[in-house]
Amino acid sequence: MMSAASKYHNQPVTVDNIRFASRSESIRYQELKVLQQAKKILGFELQPRYLLQPAFRKCPTCCHIQAHVPGSQKKQDIYCHECGERTRLIKAIEYVADFRVIYPDGTDRIEDVKGAKNYQTDIFKLKQKIFEARYPDKTIEIVVVPIPRKKRPAQKAMNEKRRK
Repeated sequence: MMSAASKYHNQPVTVDNIRFASRSESIRYQELKVLQQAKKILGFELQPRYLLQPAFRKCPTCCHIQAHVPGSQKKQDIYCHECGERTRLIKAIEYVADFRVIYPDGTDRIEDVKGAKNYQTDIFKLKQKIFEARYPDKTIEIVVVPIPRKKRPAQKAMNEKRRK
């Protein structure tokens, strides 16, 4: 059975019983552990969540918007306060960062790990803009972690032949 790879061709990796979406993320996790042990950072948080837009309910008939009560059932029939029609749930939008790093001076940094430079999807760029507007005191830092490439066996054999 083949290992599950994502549409971005990154392979999930498990380190310290934590499953990371990519090898780059796992490498950055190990770097942060070393920085924490060396007391360069106070600590770090994995997968911090930031609310970009709360969930709400919208009436398909009169387009009235009303707040969604967290904890209520998604399938539950909630009716419009204006016209009495059944409303539709619009889910919340969240940005899930890779890491939140806390420094000794109390500042923190939100990190998103990329395996290659400028490998940002349109969805990421859009969420980053909304994040910057909603949290003006915070910035998402792109951390590029290059992955060392392994030589393929055929390539190794060709290199050995050339050396002889």
